[in-house]
Amino acid sequence: MALLSTACTSVTSDTTTESVSEDLRERTGHVLAPPEPESATGLPEGVVLTDGLTEDESVAIALWNNPDFLADLSDLGLARADLLAAGLLQNPVLSLLFPSGPKQLEAALRWPLEALWQRPRRVSIAQTNVEVVASNLVQSGLSVARDSKTAFADLILAKRLRDLDSLAAEQAEEIARLMRVRLRLGDISELEASAATQAAVAAAQQEHRSRSGASLAEDRLLALLGLGEQERRVALDPVVATAEAAVVPALERLLDDALAARPDLRAAELEVEAAANRVGLAKSERLKLTAAIDADETDGDRLLLGPGLDFELPIFDRSQAEIARAAALIEGAGHRYAAARSRIVLEVRECHALLSLADQALARHRRDLLPVLGETERRVRKAYEMGEVASLEVTRAELVTLGGHREEAELAHQVATEWARLEASVGMNLRSLPAANQQAGE
Repeated sequence: MALLSTACTSVTSDTTTESVSEDLRERTGHVLAPPEPESATGLPEGVVLTDGLTEDESVAIALWNNPDFLADLSDLGLARADLLAAGLLQNPVLSLLFPSGPKQLEAALRWPLEALWQRPRRVSIAQTNVEVVASNLVQSGLSVARDSKTAFADLILAKRLRDLDSLAAEQAEEIARLMRVRLRLGDISELEASAATQAAVAAAQQEHRSRSGASLAEDRLLALLGLGEQERRVALDPVVATAEAAVVPALERLLDDALAARPDLRAAELEVEAAANRVGLAKSERLKLTAAIDADETDGDRLLLGPGLDFELPIFDRSQAEIARAAALIEGAGHRYAAARSRIVLEVRECHALLSLADQALARHRRDLLPVLGETERRVRKAYEMGEVASLEVTRAELVTLGGHREEAELAHQVATEWARLEASVGMNLRSLPAANQQAGE
């Protein structure tokens, strides 16, 4: 009776949307929206778009609103429902044969006993599946955070290029104007003036593309953040972080952290455990035993009750197919775990290498090239003030400096996106790591 009472107890799991939210908070610093959020704006508490949008706020909004991620969260509810179903016992079956003519009333009550020893394994498999789904949801949340950071960096780059290309177009047009003046004075050939005009037209076209690119980048970020039509009408003003750039962490520590922290690796490990439990379940299904109580009506209007058992003889079907399937699942789960581990190591190594290269390139550009461009422009301006060169040379020097700033913006964008990819590959926020765990890029 104690075993039957335990078997009739409903099965629940501590793995819920709230636990997924807490796991994401530890990894990203942000949580999921509660079932009934207090804010009516569709934004996390403290986030206001009109005062500018930071990278951190974009992650918070994406985890709060991203429609694809919210749809994925329903998988956890389905897994919990499967767990509840795994803990339920099959209802007994009552068969009645009614009296007719000389035939007496007959009744039989049957209930499969094998459910008692199969239930723990079924529950264990379903519980493991809940944890697998939760781990995969955390990994999906990390991907959402990565994508929001990348889209935020894309918007910063797009708006920066738009502004730089607008200035470049103005300077190219000024050069073309000055070249036309020199053509009228007979100082240059028509071919040189035509080349300057073509350059001005190309710069104007580039400015138009940059403006369109900035608009599209904003639309992509808004869609990723899952904002409604009211918020979509607000122009996003990305706020560039002014804090000192974080040091690229050491590769060895990143590999250890990734193998310990990646939720998808934990999900693969749990799948191996679930596959092993399926082998035990398949073997237990060889024994199929049904308890029966038979009742027959006698001539004296009395019922004669008698217990019995239905036992399936495992002569032909001894669950060979189920056991073979479960064994194949174990093998496949083991290979998937090894593949996931290998993939994670490769992702971390690749992201670390690309981030180090981008960080070094940006540092060299700011250290070696931009000061030279600035000094050259300063000297040309001084020469112009002294009457040694024409204003055309000043405009050309400014255009070259703008090109240097454009390259700087692209390198900074690459650093930002590689940071986002590296954090996603490790499964945690790396900028908050202690200094002892980091090393500067050489």
